[in-house]
Amino acid sequence: MDIHSWSHFHENIPRKSNLSKSDFTEQFGVTNKPVIITDIVPQWKAFNKWSQKYFADVSRQLYSRRIIFFIMNLVIINKKYE
Repeated sequence: MDIHSWSHFHENIPRKSNLSKSDFTEQFGVTNKPVIITDIVPQWKAFNKWSQKYFADVSRQLYSRRIIFFIMNLVIINKKYE
């Protein structure tokens, strides 16, 4: 499917908001029809948690942990050869 046919395809998919689980199941789940739920992402915990600052902090922590792990491994290896 090329980009042009995809864009035409998704224009025909209904967009819904405030869709309850039972409404979704009845209207789209049982019938196996596609739907675009327009207001679901703001309900995710990550939506308010994830930001550039959050990812910068996490990556800094992961980098620090890798450095510490690397140093610990060097110490262990050096002790084996003492």
